[in-house]
Amino acid sequence: MAMLTDEEINRILRGIQVEGSRTVARTSDPETDFMLDFIDIDEFLEVLYSLLDSSNYIKKEDDKRDANKFIFTQEYPNFLVNEKQIITAEIEKRTLANLSANAAPFSGTSAYRPIYLGQDKDPVDGGINLNLQNMYDNGLRFTCWSSSIMMTRRLASTFEAIMQKYYYVLRKYVPVFIYTGRGNTIITDKYGDSRYFGIPLDFFVRTNERFILKENELRTITINTNVETALE
Repeated sequence: MAMLTDEEINRILRGIQVEGSRTVARTSDPETDFMLDFIDIDEFLEVLYSLLDSSNYIKKEDDKRDANKFIFTQEYPNFLVNEKQIITAEIEKRTLANLSANAAPFSGTSAYRPIYLGQDKDPVDGGINLNLQNMYDNGLRFTCWSSSIMMTRRLASTFEAIMQKYYYVLRKYVPVFIYTGRGNTIITDKYGDSRYFGIPLDFFVRTNERFILKENELRTITINTNVETALE
């Protein structure tokens, strides 16, 4: 068991700065200049929920029946099956982004290492902080559920319209946001006594996820090269 030496730490830092910066030019995009923030996919779903809630689309416990309101959830709890309209959200697919020109979503990755964005002095622990970034391709599926096929189709159309209406709001947080279309209708009695109809709506979302690697963190790493001993 041994700590990383100063030479090893410096080699790691130089490697990140040199190798990670090679892909920066390929990720620059004038369309992202107006973005408010860089958030991960979970934060994107939180932004979406707050947008729906503040726009009065989320059905609350004491609300009267309203065809334009719905439950929005990432879960499938039993108490929701009595509600008339539900939209569930799930991250169906997620990979590192392929940043090659004209590459299709989920076509493999060309960005297999974090991108180096620069460094700052660490005001707390000393040393430097490396600012890094990964870009991910995310497949989001929003499934619209209701107890009748006509209500389900209407709910799906409502949600499609909402996502198009607020497209430019959501694009302030992610560099790519594309509606890829409806899936096949689902019929199930899995979530309660009633039969439910579901229509999936699929979206492709590319997220620009940033993080910091502290030099101080590297100095606390211990490496065990004796594998046989470690496994005993």
